[in-house]
Amino acid sequence: MKSNNILYVYMIAVSLGVFVASAYVSGIQIGIEILYPISEDKCSAVMIFVAQSFACIFLAIYGVILRNYGDIVANSFVCIFTFAGAVVCFFGPVQLNRQEAEQAGKVKDTEECQQMVNLKVAKH
Repeated sequence: MKSNNILYVYMIAVSLGVFVASAYVSGIQIGIEILYPISEDKCSAVMIFVAQSFACIFLAIYGVILRNYGDIVANSFVCIFTFAGAVVCFFGPVQLNRQEAEQAGKVKDTEECQQMVNLKVAKH
């Protein structure tokens, strides 16, 4: 019976790992989008550093809770913080600074191109 339980744990861990990997990339892209005037390499480096630091601290706290209070309390701690993070992500404001700047630039470029076309037509 125990070998079947560990098989379920491995299957769930693998399936969650697949989805977390794709969410990680999306999170980096959204972070770069929000912090637009700052260059992409600085944004991504700081976000990766903070994420790894948070993971180390979180795992240390999880280990302390697991040793002192047991697995139910430790896993509840993980579930609560995961849910809190999802709520913050879901209800957080979305600022698409890079996209807005690109659209403003395209509008400006389009107007300049139209003026140049009008000048060429006027000369002929």
